[in-house]
Amino acid sequence: MYLKRSVLLILILSTVFLVNVNSQSAGESTYQFLNISTSPRQLEINKKTITNFGSDVTSGLYNPSTINPEMDNILSVNYFSYFSDISFGSLSYAYTLDNRGNTIHFGFSYINYGDFMGYDEYGNFTSEFTGNESVLSVGYANKIKNLPIRIGANLKFPDDYLIVPGANTSDAGWILVGTAEGVVSNAPDYTNIPVPVNITIPAGERYSFHIGSTGSITYTNGTGLGNVWASNASFNFLEGHGGTIFGCTFSPRIFNGLIRFEATEAIDVAWFDASTGGAVIGNGTPFESVGTAILPDANTAGEYDFYVASNNNGCYSEETVEVSVNVSDVNVFLSAIDASCNTGADGSFVIDSVACGEVPFSFSVNGGAVGAAPTDLSAGVYEVVVFDGLGDSSSVYFLTVGSAAGPSDLVINELTDTSVNVSWISNGSEAAWTVEYGATGFTPGAGEEIGSVSVTDTV
Repeated sequence: MYLKRSVLLILILSTVFLVNVNSQSAGESTYQFLNISTSPRQLEINKKTITNFGSDVTSGLYNPSTINPEMDNILSVNYFSYFSDISFGSLSYAYTLDNRGNTIHFGFSYINYGDFMGYDEYGNFTSEFTGNESVLSVGYANKIKNLPIRIGANLKFPDDYLIVPGANTSDAGWILVGTAEGVVSNAPDYTNIPVPVNITIPAGERYSFHIGSTGSITYTNGTGLGNVWASNASFNFLEGHGGTIFGCTFSPRIFNGLIRFEATEAIDVAWFDASTGGAVIGNGTPFESVGTAILPDANTAGEYDFYVASNNNGCYSEETVEVSVNVSDVNVFLSAIDASCNTGADGSFVIDSVACGEVPFSFSVNGGAVGAAPTDLSAGVYEVVVFDGLGDSSSVYFLTVGSAAGPSDLVINELTDTSVNVSWISNGSEAAWTVEYGATGFTPGAGEEIGSVSVTDTV
């Protein structure tokens, strides 16, 4: 399998097809490297667009209206070593056609993304490969007669499978992704080609793939080279070439196979009144549950269950997630107070704010007796029910109480033939520690111990 260094998801499986990706992720546009300037002057002014009239032929790449007779017969070559092993550059040349100022401009820009390490699905190294993009441009500019205005335009030709002559009959510019042997597949029982293609295709870009086989491959005749043969919300599947390996001279051809891909899309959610077979009662998040058939109003205390599923253009996920809404006469916000020392038992909690309920408040922890907030909690998760002065109760709150971290940052302050002085950070309110030591590699709990009442000691 070969990957074309272009922006086109084509598969040439002795039939070539193209996939034009339209993912709804936060992509921007193709050929982002064109936003990287190769003009020293433009870089000097913080990549601002150059509008001055002069002999800098490189400026014609970014602002074609600057193409002018002063650039006549000037050639500019720029090269930059970017971060890591990425490099990019450009070539610019201008030629004035006549004494009326008609000037044409030729440009070539490229970027080399360096070397990449290839691995199979088991993490085994396969081979190194590289990636690059390039664009050829032709521009023209002239001054509007009797007006102080210049107009110009650039026509850019990206290195694209459908544009580059011979890309369907030569391996030049294609990157070997991997090979596989002994693959037999017959529809509808498809067999995956065991070549991991871990390539992310940005939104709006097209990638090309050439898949060759030493055996026979079934194909379908298309309607026109580059036409959309099939599509969904994620990508367009375009018609390509077919034939022998890098001898795809027949077009249009369609690859008779199954394309598996992962699409990063903006997926909505839908809310149902039952876990399976329920009716849709709303869409989106957050979702206002009050006013639905399940929860007409918030006047009756109780637990109300809603079920949420992903919603991809009306196609809902089979599995749903239950979301419970608790309506109670008491609604407060609790904050945990962690135990002050490691493994300590002086944790507690307090009420931060009150949404519903009348003072004074009391609490039941893990189904125990109702009373004041306990002050002897160790680290853990607790079920708390709050009662107000009217005798009403809240739903169950799940509260996590933590504790101070154990001692850390042990350092050696002094070392002699017979002793070592060490110190550490307590991270809590502990007033005593146990220091254990032993031969290199000893098992904790099996060494010699001493007691200490400070964060430094000598053993």
